[in-house]
Amino acid sequence: MIKKFKFFFVLLFSVIISCLLYKFISILLGKKSDGVPKGYHISYFNDFKFKTESILFYNVNSDSILYEKNANQRRSPASITKIMTYIIVFENVKDKNERVKVKKEVLNSISGTQSSLAGLKTDEDYSVSELLVGMMVPSGNDAALVLADYTFGGNIGLFVDKMNQKASELGCENTHFSNPHGLYDENHYTTCYDLLKIINYALKIRDFRNIIKICETEIKDKKIKNSNLLLEKTSDYYCKYVKGIKTGYHSQAGCCLSSLAELNGIEYIGIFLGAPAKDENGKKLEVNYAFEETKNLCNYTFENLKVKRIPILENPKIRSTRMGIDVPYSSFSSIDVVVPRDFEDDKFKVKFELKKISEDDFPIHKGEKLGEVQILYENVIIRKKDIVCSKDTKLSFTNNYIQLLKKVFSN
Repeated sequence: MIKKFKFFFVLLFSVIISCLLYKFISILLGKKSDGVPKGYHISYFNDFKFKTESILFYNVNSDSILYEKNANQRRSPASITKIMTYIIVFENVKDKNERVKVKKEVLNSISGTQSSLAGLKTDEDYSVSELLVGMMVPSGNDAALVLADYTFGGNIGLFVDKMNQKASELGCENTHFSNPHGLYDENHYTTCYDLLKIINYALKIRDFRNIIKICETEIKDKKIKNSNLLLEKTSDYYCKYVKGIKTGYHSQAGCCLSSLAELNGIEYIGIFLGAPAKDENGKKLEVNYAFEETKNLCNYTFENLKVKRIPILENPKIRSTRMGIDVPYSSFSSIDVVVPRDFEDDKFKVKFELKKISEDDFPIHKGEKLGEVQILYENVIIRKKDIVCSKDTKLSFTNNYIQLLKKVFSN
């Protein structure tokens, strides 16, 4: 009798210790979140024939990508780089009215590079604000270098390090900067996806939106014009919806353009990298396809599409029925969807596709995908949005103990 009691005691003690170890290891290792992708949105542009190598077209209101082509392919961004340069200057120079004296050696470092310039002069002084305009409007490489040199007391290398650090903070996984202006370097690259993260961040910065839409202005009585011809009313590329952002070009990068388009609070971001600048014989093309294709895409979008808010009347529970545990997630009251202008309200429906939760799925971590909500129009899925866990969820000690006992006795 005593031997049986000792055996049972040892078994019980072993199970408890095993349960505690199981719980500890589960918490320690856990499951890594796959992140929160933006989900799927039907594209209305599949009939477009684009010459640009890499494209991303994104609706801000619905947080959805409407079109992509090689959007994760590493490419040289050319002067679109200056968006990150703007961010680093803004976050590290407190007083934008500070005066900056232009150093001869800084200007000499880009001599002979065929750089676009703001026309800065050696020993002249400019405010930081003027230099930011000189960098973003005419795409002045001279202004970009002067700002990078000034921000950290002459240490341009540290400035570039800060650019890469910021890219990493923003979740850019395929981006590396080698300079603040965008001249070619084999280790200077990004993707459309990463640029979208950078642009979304920059658009929240004070004065950024005001600067990118400037068509023409003056710095010290010198007239400067925006390199973005979609803003120029006399240009064949003019697009009334475009509110600017940044152009880019060099021979290795081709023609590049990032754009913000807006009408009545509806915003789109277009990113075009690697549009051809020359034909197969090396002759310069008369058409800038980054400009042309952005203009066509924006015009079509605003003339044929609209953003519709779809109400979500009920959010079902995500529950592990065997364990009796509800898994929390960020519910939806509505979802914005880009739809054709002739969209009929009675032809859409909302559908939830939820993961079946078992005890083996625990612990479930914040950000982990639990399913998706689908918006269907005439029984065709036009939008999917991920449902993700909103809070780390673990099994209780009792539940862990019960599950471990089941495993012990089942074996």
